[in-house]
Amino acid sequence: MLDGNYNISAKVANRIFIAILIFATIVYVDVSFVNHYLFRTYSLDLGAYTKCLYDFMHGVVNDSLVYRSDPVNCFASHFDLYLVLFAPFVYVFGTYTLLVIQIVSVLVGAWGILKLIGLYTENRIVPLFAVATFLSFFGVYHAFTFDYHSNVVATMLVPWFFYFFKKQRYICSSLFLLLIIIAKENLSLFMAFVCLGLIWDYRKDKKAVIVLLVGTGISLVYFIVVNTVVMAYLTHDDISRGFVRYRQWGNGFGDIVVYFLSHPSEIITVLFGHYKKIDFFVCLLFSSGIALLLKPNYLIMVIPLIAQKMLADYVMLWTPYLHYNVEFAPIVVVAGFTLIASVKKPLVAQTLAGLIFVSTLGTLIYTNRYSRIWHNYSKCKILDRSHYEQKKFSVSDVYSYMEMIPDDASVCASDIFVPHLCLRKDIYTYRYKNIYDTDYMLLFEPKEEIETLLSDYIVERQSDTIWLLKRK
Repeated sequence: MLDGNYNISAKVANRIFIAILIFATIVYVDVSFVNHYLFRTYSLDLGAYTKCLYDFMHGVVNDSLVYRSDPVNCFASHFDLYLVLFAPFVYVFGTYTLLVIQIVSVLVGAWGILKLIGLYTENRIVPLFAVATFLSFFGVYHAFTFDYHSNVVATMLVPWFFYFFKKQRYICSSLFLLLIIIAKENLSLFMAFVCLGLIWDYRKDKKAVIVLLVGTGISLVYFIVVNTVVMAYLTHDDISRGFVRYRQWGNGFGDIVVYFLSHPSEIITVLFGHYKKIDFFVCLLFSSGIALLLKPNYLIMVIPLIAQKMLADYVMLWTPYLHYNVEFAPIVVVAGFTLIASVKKPLVAQTLAGLIFVSTLGTLIYTNRYSRIWHNYSKCKILDRSHYEQKKFSVSDVYSYMEMIPDDASVCASDIFVPHLCLRKDIYTYRYKNIYDTDYMLLFEPKEEIETLLSDYIVERQSDTIWLLKRK
């Protein structure tokens, strides 16, 4: 299998790559689809995003009433143009649409990693380890444990941006830059720093530097316009809703910069002043993140990612969990494996690549084993029996109740049922809606809660704490 240079043939490498993708697909489908089937996805975010798909296909801009008592343009929460592009697929995959897209995007990202690292080395084993490391990164895996998010899809295009830029195909790389920044309002700032960091690698190529400077400028302008003008206008406020988590530092992004320039000593406290923050940095270091210290220009790329995590007043952003870490994946993997690709001795390079993969996989196992606050243990433990069980209620009963609800009926449902019922004109999340006047209600609530609704509704079906109510 190995030749004298400790290499393998292209045919064998392709087979191994396909095998890795098949295994990853099985794992991701297991995590994502099983959680959705067992009602471990939520109104926020899968339900709200899938309702956006339905509304776009019916020529309507979503009003966020799925999870709000008052209407707000959906683009005011996240300026996410992907949902418009993905809307037609809702007729193919139904409520699983965004989960399917999310899985496919990660596989496409892994292919980009293989192609990119292959440009740096003739050894075909190192790129395969890069793919395995990428797919095992804790930020990628845990993105599947909590619904769908467009930043996951956009992040998977970053390796292709690197690839086409390395190939000097600047039109293609610019197209991927555009596709990335339209996914969510924060990704344009991220890509501005990515372009800045890349300048060092291409500093001897004048044309490449100019292209990167233009990319930086376009990304920054897009970030400023969308966040301070467009989203602020949609919310009828002076700043986007995404800034709410950072208001303790000032009234705008400029205030944050000014504050820390005036109080530089607080940066250390903000970065490392909580055990959850330290937990994240340790996980990142053991998942190829150590390469950021060896390639400082790649450290520049993750500055906005670290800032949006550690400056927030939302504790879950500080942790290694959910979808808040996926953007780190292509940066740390590319940084680590381009370094390894520069090692002249093939056996040494392969050994280092294998060690990074093992360390990354070990970190993933650690994050799965030691669950943290607000993290649903059964959602990520695919080797545990609890992952395949819903102990709170009968899943079959819920599906039978949902079949009794007409497609054109208005529905108010518990958080966990909304993602399955959102392909309709009117769908609301129970307790977010002030007045209960829908045709049906499907609730996971104790009897005492239901009794308050029986003046306007009758019980169509009931099983333990699952109630299907019909308006009188």
